[in-house]
Amino acid sequence: MKAYHRQSKPGLIICLFLISFQVYAGQPGKLDPRLNYLVHHPNRLNSEQHATAGRLEKGIVSDIVDVVVTLKGESLSSGSPRFQTLTKRENMVILRTSLSGLTLLSNHPDVLYVESSVPLRPFLDKSLPAIHYSELQQQHYSIGGKGVLVGIVDTGIDWRHQSFRKADGSSRILYLLDLSIPGTVLGGRVYTESDINSALQQQTRLESVDINGHGTHVTGIAAGSGDANGRYAGVAPSADLIVVKATRDQESKVFQSIDQILALSFIDSIAGVLQRPYVANLSFGGHFGAHDGTSSIERFIDKITGPGIPGKAVVTVAGNNGNESIHSFIDFGQESSSAEVHFNIQGYSPNPGTNDDIVQLDAWYSGSERVEVTLVSPAGRSFGPVKPGEFAENSSEDGFVYIWNSFYEKNQQYIRGCNPFNGDCEIYVEISDANNGPVPRNGDWTMILEGSGGSIDIYLANSSMSVELKNYVQDQGLLAIPGTAKNVITVGSYVTKMSWIDVDDHSLTINPFDRLEPGALSPFSSAGPTRDGRIKPEVCAPGQVIASARSRYALPENENSIYYSTFRLYPNAYILQDSSWGISSGTSMAAPHVTGVSALLLEKDAELSSYQIARLLTESASLDAFVSVQPNFNWGWGKLNAYEAFNEEPADDPVVERLVMQNYPNPFFQRTRIQLNIPVEDGGSLASLNIYNQLGQFVRTLVKETLPANEYAFYWDGTDDYGFKVASGIYFLEVRIDSRRYVKKLAFLGHKF
Repeated sequence: MKAYHRQSKPGLIICLFLISFQVYAGQPGKLDPRLNYLVHHPNRLNSEQHATAGRLEKGIVSDIVDVVVTLKGESLSSGSPRFQTLTKRENMVILRTSLSGLTLLSNHPDVLYVESSVPLRPFLDKSLPAIHYSELQQQHYSIGGKGVLVGIVDTGIDWRHQSFRKADGSSRILYLLDLSIPGTVLGGRVYTESDINSALQQQTRLESVDINGHGTHVTGIAAGSGDANGRYAGVAPSADLIVVKATRDQESKVFQSIDQILALSFIDSIAGVLQRPYVANLSFGGHFGAHDGTSSIERFIDKITGPGIPGKAVVTVAGNNGNESIHSFIDFGQESSSAEVHFNIQGYSPNPGTNDDIVQLDAWYSGSERVEVTLVSPAGRSFGPVKPGEFAENSSEDGFVYIWNSFYEKNQQYIRGCNPFNGDCEIYVEISDANNGPVPRNGDWTMILEGSGGSIDIYLANSSMSVELKNYVQDQGLLAIPGTAKNVITVGSYVTKMSWIDVDDHSLTINPFDRLEPGALSPFSSAGPTRDGRIKPEVCAPGQVIASARSRYALPENENSIYYSTFRLYPNAYILQDSSWGISSGTSMAAPHVTGVSALLLEKDAELSSYQIARLLTESASLDAFVSVQPNFNWGWGKLNAYEAFNEEPADDPVVERLVMQNYPNPFFQRTRIQLNIPVEDGGSLASLNIYNQLGQFVRTLVKETLPANEYAFYWDGTDDYGFKVASGIYFLEVRIDSRRYVKKLAFLGHKF
């Protein structure tokens, strides 16, 4: 029991409540913080707000959970009936298991890390002229994406809509996978082109619907054929479609990251069987993760696309958080210091159940530093401090508080640990009404961070009520995941249209006070860079007031519909005069413009890699009065220009030299970074990195897996394979790429703490 005091203003001391706060030194397993929490509190599996929820039937209690498992090698050395493999790509496996199976996985010697599914959300005429599409059509009148597959991972599609049918009335959709309908393919139901055509002829019934409307709208922009007069046509109206409804609930607009991996795996497999190029559109994102390309879905994208991988591309959104306070950044420099990050939970009406009022924050700092965290509630209750290598939890009148600070277990010993994919440490904070307790108290909360140096990025990852970070707030580094992946093409939004006429003949505008200007960046468009300093988005495209296909099931009176209107006088505000079409805005609407153009580029050259497509888009991007400097963190390289991109000559894929960089720093305390470059000709080679001491004795395996062509960063923290610290001295890094062998000398000076 401790009394904690802090001075908020000179001369004013606030006494905080004395509370009992349990701090733990560890929990079995190589589990991420959300899975660790779930093992402690299995009842949270039924919460729709929790990161791992999403595969449960309503009203049924289950302990089944899907997880992303990264293996040290190619497979688990021993199988178990507790694990069901859903999909596998190289050393990344999605398994379905029980909660007890999580513990088995975390202790399995072949497992590097186990990650939960995290929630991702959609980021919601004149747009085609703005991207110079008409000039392209005039020069190449027959271009339309013929022979290319456009994959849509979203809320589904209105498969009856005229925009997705051929001239003879048959469907342009080759496959529709609906994860909201139980089935035998990745847990969902697959409808083929034949099934859809049969349903169109009313010979059979097809149950898949798009109640939200987001997926139908996005598909229409990317590849819709428009109405009978060609109005509202998309960018690639001749492309064939593969659609995945990636929500497990028919009306849900929340996706799980694992389902996005399953969806991409499905599209990639179908394209492989058909031997056709594809571009997949992901118009959603979230903020769980390090924002440096190392989240599970980003690593998967980087496995299936990139330099040396022809005919495959993935396009996603920058995000809609450009005018929101969701990211704070603290720089301690070289000195030990402390900082108070304030965030406000605004007044709200609690949800009726339990486990459904929640705030989640995700913070990241360098693995070479040490940061302690304490949380203080609006009522003055103090939770912490929680040191690196610890987690803590407490039920209080201010809500249930859980804090996790970079700990892992190895060989039944609990240690401070870094994320295996970037060498950084993670702090995860959750405030909720778990265990039938009080809801999170509204008001100003304080996160006190005490560090040994370096910097900390804090992200508001998820909340069921309105929450805002109050200080150290950044207007950059707001990109949504998976938009920070290395090989994904990320798209921001700009304004092309502000007014329209709805189905009730009302002239409406989103710009009543002349706050917006055609051609300007959309206020909501999220800015880069990535947390590791890469410039994104690549380009911006029209995303404000975009007209496209409307699902007949997306009703304006349904709160789950993108056409839901809160204006009593204008109940059909977002439905256009022909009710088959609607209006929506967001980077969700910008991304499919780039998806469509990418399909056109693949029609011209099916061998283009995502790297080459990105280069074509960035090198041809337009500059104007709104974007005069390129690249920059808001616009990337400028505005999408389909005409110039199509007429640009593609660059060669980079020839990555077969080179093992000298580790940096060297000599080093605490940890060192090792860069490995896999060239195109060695893509798919088995690579291994092992550490040996001066006597030639084995110390540690950093990686042993098949790696595609790309650049990789690995870290060694001065521990052996069992997690024990090694003595300072000279060590040797042995790198093997197939039969080739390289050796580098490492000078380890010891640990700071």
